[in-house]
Amino acid sequence: METLLNPATLFTYKVRGEVILASWHNDLRAESVEFFDSIKHLIQFATEHNLKKIFIDSGKPAGGILTEDVMLLVQKSIVKIEVDKIALLESSDFHWDNNLFQFLQYLKSYLQLYFEVRLFNSKDAALQWLGAI
Repeated sequence: METLLNPATLFTYKVRGEVILASWHNDLRAESVEFFDSIKHLIQFATEHNLKKIFIDSGKPAGGILTEDVMLLVQKSIVKIEVDKIALLESSDFHWDNNLFQFLQYLKSYLQLYFEVRLFNSKDAALQWLGAI
Protein backbone atom coordinates (compact mmCIF):
# COMPACT_ATOMS: atom_id res chain seq x y z
CA MET A 1 0.00 0.00 0.00
CA GLU A 2 1.38 3.37 -1.02
CA THR A 3 0.68 6.29 1.31
CA LEU A 4 0.93 9.91 0.28
CA LEU A 5 0.78 12.58 2.94
CA ASN A 6 0.67 16.28 2.34
CA PRO A 7 0.93 18.03 5.71
CA ALA A 8 0.56 21.45 4.08
CA THR A 9 -2.99 20.62 3.03
CA LEU A 10 -3.81 18.10 5.75
CA PHE A 11 -4.95 15.19 3.63
CA THR A 12 -3.80 11.60 3.13
CA TYR A 13 -4.20 9.19 0.24
CA LYS A 14 -3.50 5.49 0.49
CA VAL A 15 -3.64 3.17 -2.49
CA ARG A 16 -4.73 -0.45 -2.13
CA GLY A 17 -4.76 -2.16 -5.49
CA GLU A 18 -7.13 -0.13 -7.64
CA VAL A 19 -8.71 1.72 -4.70
CA ILE A 20 -7.73 5.15 -3.42
CA LEU A 21 -8.44 5.81 0.26
CA ALA A 22 -8.77 9.53 0.90
CA SER A 23 -8.98 11.12 4.33
CA TRP A 24 -8.74 14.62 5.73
CA HIS A 25 -7.45 15.99 9.01
CA ASN A 26 -10.19 17.04 11.44
CA ASP A 27 -8.92 20.64 11.45
CA LEU A 28 -9.37 21.10 7.68
CA ARG A 29 -12.54 23.07 6.95
CA ALA A 30 -14.56 22.15 3.86
CA GLU A 31 -14.84 25.84 2.97
CA SER A 32 -11.06 26.38 2.89
CA VAL A 33 -8.77 26.81 -0.09
CA GLU A 34 -6.73 23.90 1.25
CA PHE A 35 -9.77 21.59 1.04
CA PHE A 36 -10.45 22.71 -2.54
CA ASP A 37 -6.80 22.05 -3.42
CA SER A 38 -6.95 18.62 -1.79
CA ILE A 39 -9.95 17.69 -3.97
CA LYS A 40 -8.02 18.87 -7.04
CA HIS A 41 -5.06 16.69 -6.03
CA LEU A 42 -7.32 13.71 -5.33
CA ILE A 43 -8.91 13.93 -8.78
CA GLN A 44 -5.56 14.42 -10.50
CA PHE A 45 -4.01 11.50 -8.63
CA ALA A 46 -6.97 9.17 -9.32
CA THR A 47 -6.90 10.10 -13.01
CA GLU A 48 -3.13 9.66 -13.40
CA HIS A 49 -3.20 6.26 -11.69
CA ASN A 50 -6.45 5.11 -13.31
CA LEU A 51 -8.07 4.48 -9.91
CA LYS A 52 -11.79 3.88 -10.41
CA LYS A 53 -12.75 3.05 -6.82
CA ILE A 54 -12.69 5.74 -4.14
CA PHE A 55 -13.02 5.50 -0.37
CA ILE A 56 -13.78 8.84 1.32
CA ASP A 57 -13.28 9.39 5.04
CA SER A 58 -14.12 13.03 5.58
CA GLY A 59 -13.27 12.90 9.28
CA LYS A 60 -15.25 15.33 11.40
CA PRO A 61 -16.47 18.05 9.03
CA ALA A 62 -18.17 19.90 11.93
CA GLY A 63 -20.92 21.61 9.97
CA GLY A 64 -18.84 22.10 6.87
CA ILE A 65 -20.59 22.77 3.60
CA LEU A 66 -19.83 21.65 0.08
CA THR A 67 -18.91 24.89 -1.66
CA GLU A 68 -20.01 25.67 -5.20
CA ASP A 69 -16.38 25.69 -6.34
CA VAL A 70 -15.81 22.16 -5.02
CA MET A 71 -19.07 20.93 -6.55
CA LEU A 72 -18.20 22.39 -9.96
CA LEU A 73 -14.70 20.90 -9.81
CA VAL A 74 -16.07 17.43 -9.00
CA GLN A 75 -18.77 17.75 -11.66
CA LYS A 76 -16.23 18.61 -14.37
CA SER A 77 -13.75 15.97 -13.23
CA ILE A 78 -15.77 12.90 -12.33
CA VAL A 79 -16.22 11.94 -15.98
CA LYS A 80 -12.43 11.95 -16.45
CA ILE A 81 -11.92 9.44 -13.63
CA GLU A 82 -14.60 7.06 -14.92
CA VAL A 83 -15.43 6.01 -11.36
CA ASP A 84 -16.92 2.57 -10.70
CA LYS A 85 -17.57 2.80 -6.94
CA ILE A 86 -17.47 5.47 -4.25
CA ALA A 87 -17.67 4.43 -0.59
CA LEU A 88 -18.40 7.16 1.94
CA LEU A 89 -17.53 6.53 5.57
CA GLU A 90 -20.12 8.01 7.92
CA SER A 91 -18.86 11.01 9.80
CA SER A 92 -20.11 12.63 12.99
CA ASP A 93 -22.15 15.08 10.88
CA PHE A 94 -25.30 13.57 9.36
CA HIS A 95 -25.96 16.66 7.24
CA TRP A 96 -22.49 16.58 5.69
CA ASP A 97 -22.84 12.88 4.87
CA ASN A 98 -26.31 13.37 3.42
CA ASN A 99 -25.27 16.39 1.33
CA LEU A 100 -22.25 14.58 -0.06
CA PHE A 101 -24.28 11.45 -0.83
CA GLN A 102 -27.09 13.45 -2.49
CA PHE A 103 -24.62 15.48 -4.54
CA LEU A 104 -22.95 12.33 -5.87
CA GLN A 105 -26.36 10.80 -6.64
CA TYR A 106 -27.29 14.01 -8.48
CA LEU A 107 -24.10 13.87 -10.58
CA LYS A 108 -24.74 10.24 -11.37
CA SER A 109 -28.19 11.05 -12.68
CA TYR A 110 -27.42 14.43 -14.32
CA LEU A 111 -24.29 13.22 -16.13
CA GLN A 112 -25.76 9.74 -16.77
CA LEU A 113 -22.87 7.98 -15.08
CA TYR A 114 -22.88 4.38 -13.92
CA PHE A 115 -20.92 4.39 -10.70
CA GLU A 116 -22.25 3.09 -7.40
CA VAL A 117 -22.12 5.20 -4.26
CA ARG A 118 -22.82 3.87 -0.77
CA LEU A 119 -22.56 5.17 2.77
CA PHE A 120 -20.92 2.88 5.33
CA ASN A 121 -20.71 2.98 9.10
CA SER A 122 -17.50 0.94 9.19
CA LYS A 123 -14.27 1.23 7.26
CA ASP A 124 -13.91 -2.55 6.98
CA ALA A 125 -17.36 -2.93 5.36
CA ALA A 126 -16.57 -0.14 2.88
CA LEU A 127 -13.19 -1.62 1.96
CA GLN A 128 -14.71 -5.05 1.53
CA TRP A 129 -17.35 -3.63 -0.84
CA LEU A 130 -14.59 -1.90 -2.81
CA GLY A 131 -12.53 -5.09 -2.94
CA ALA A 132 -9.65 -3.56 -0.98
CA ILE A 133 -9.55 -6.19 1.79
